[in-house]
Amino acid sequence: MSRFVNYEEACAFAARQDRLTVDALVRSLGATPAAAASFLRRLQQDGLIGPAEENGAHPVAGRGGRRRYWGEAQGAKAAPAPEVRIAELEAELARLRLQAEEADFWRRRALAAEQRQPGGPQASEPTAVLQGRVDALRRMLAKELHPDAARLGTDRAVHAEIFKAVWPRIEAVLRGEPEPAPEPPAG
Repeated sequence: MSRFVNYEEACAFAARQDRLTVDALVRSLGATPAAAASFLRRLQQDGLIGPAEENGAHPVAGRGGRRRYWGEAQGAKAAPAPEVRIAELEAELARLRLQAEEADFWRRRALAAEQRQPGGPQASEPTAVLQGRVDALRRMLAKELHPDAARLGTDRAVHAEIFKAVWPRIEAVLRGEPEPAPEPPAG
């Protein structure tokens, strides 16, 4: 039957071992497998054991007179002093603020350049709304002016002439070209 085991008991047991597994904690301390796995994670986070090997066993750091933590056993650098770490973080913060200011400068410059462009976003309505209206107007004009819309045979010829004269001008305006001069009527 599993019993309540605390972390200190797991630490004491680990200090007496060369290798540590979930099964060893379950058998020796009577802990549940979930509790044993939790103890292993915490022991590893605290640097008392190393990462699991292929067989699932965790090597225990610091067997001997002085307790060594796993990071020390692997030759890891000691953590920097708090003052040094604070100075590093302040330098990083200053660098990020400078980058943010520079990005804001370029964003404002791009917006100003867009405002100077003809047909740019200086219009009061969004471009997508205006484009939708232009497309709707274009469809309506094509429907009304096209020769197939004529009701009588004589109107068909008139519609064809109007369509031929007006539609290229509409297309030129939509492309942003200057409006071509109207052609003189034939006659």
